[in-house]
Amino acid sequence: MEIQTVVDNISTQLLEIGLLKGFKPIYRAPWGIGTAPVHVNRKALLPQILDQMGILPVFWNIDTKDYLVNVDEDTVINNTVRMICMRQGGHILMHDNRPTTAFFLDRLIRSIRASGHIIVSPNEIDRKWNDQSRMNRTRKYIELLRERAWNIQNNRTLQTSNYRPVQIILSSRQGKIEPLHCITPLAQYQGKIRVYPSISDV
Repeated sequence: MEIQTVVDNISTQLLEIGLLKGFKPIYRAPWGIGTAPVHVNRKALLPQILDQMGILPVFWNIDTKDYLVNVDEDTVINNTVRMICMRQGGHILMHDNRPTTAFFLDRLIRSIRASGHIIVSPNEIDRKWNDQSRMNRTRKYIELLRERAWNIQNNRTLQTSNYRPVQIILSSRQGKIEPLHCITPLAQYQGKIRVYPSISDV
């Protein structure tokens, strides 16, 4: 999945659910694309974009591989507990669209607890997820995006120019500006990622 597509999906979801009660601006990138090899100034690209959109990225460091075909319950549980013990904790990745996951989840939880660890929600690990002032600012940003999206939908010139609610460009030290869809996935870049509008505009 191209990062431009990821950003388009994020902005679409923000417009649809971002103002609902209980919404929290956190994002778990599909397939770990947040740590993909696209780098600007030696930093992964997607977290830089999310930061300017007021969104906190969620990454994992323990992959249960519960998505594999014919996954073996003993292997998944043993490998997961081993990784937890090696790292002394971590964020565990599992999938709710895999029927096999539900079958061995209870045993996995009991095995984790038996190893001397406790299971907590992610917001108990990262307190920024409960920052109310950040939540309020992101809410204002989403309102700004809604106004921008409405203007694009009602302006044929903007539609034909392929405008998006969130425009992202990479400006280099030489003054060259590239839209995000032109950025080569495996390249290393120097310059500055700019998100328009960004959360600093509210």
